Amino acid sequence: MILSAPSYSCSSQEIEEIVQVQQELDSKMKESNSLSEGWLPALQRLERLKNAASVNGWDGEGAQAISLTSYNNAKWFLYSIPVGIMAPDPGVDVNGQMTLEWRKADGRLLSLTFDDRDNVHYICFLRAEKIYSVRPISLGYSEALEYFLEDIIKD
Repeated sequence: MILSAPSYSCSSQEIEEIVQVQQELDSKMKESNSLSEGWLPALQRLERLKNAASVNGWDGEGAQAISLTSYNNAKWFLYSIPVGIMAPDPGVDVNGQMTLEWRKADGRLLSLTFDDRDNVHYICFLRAEKIYSVRPISLGYSEALEYFLEDIIKD
């Protein structure tokens, strides 16, 4: 079996936009001196996942290569979360989409999935309540997500 690198076709404008977003994210990371404990490892894990899932079949099965749009949106979202919120556990799903999850031992969960159409899908399990929604990533960290996070992180 011969494995080849995935081929991507992007216009020069799309490439410029991707480079600009990456530069903005890198700049924010350098400026941020207030990353609380757990956040830097979360950002590093996000980067490692991007590198590990950069080709189709990264899981040994049929998983899609990671979407750079999804990766950039997840990274941007991490920077929009206020200091004091516990760091999420980053992941990547078989569709090549980045995920951020906050879990508690009692079953509370907030899971965010960043698609390649600039949306964030979130599902929240709070005791007996299950909530699902899709929002444009441009809205970033919102009051609804703040409520869910606060409910998940409190003991």
